[in-house]
Amino acid sequence: MNLNDFIENNPNPKVKELNNMDEQTKKEAEDTAKELFDKYKDMDQNALMNEFISEVTRQKQQGTFDKNKIINMLNSVKSMIPEQMYNQALSILNSI
Repeated sequence: MNLNDFIENNPNPKVKELNNMDEQTKKEAEDTAKELFDKYKDMDQNALMNEFISEVTRQKQQGTFDKNKIINMLNSVKSMIPEQMYNQALSILNSI
């Protein structure tokens, strides 16, 4: 599935906003999404959560941590991840 198909078939209104991107930006977003998918596709849930915690820790150390940005990202992928993973990620964020 490419980004255009994802946008067209996704009921999330935020995803529909992607239609406003120019084709170059869509291509870059699609390439980034594929790269991230390939990086994480073989990780089990524990490895993904450890990666998430490591990323939060790294961002906090660098002063780039933005809790609201991460919550917005989680909300945007909520329909694509198991509810337990979503809730666990929110729990971790809320404990920070």
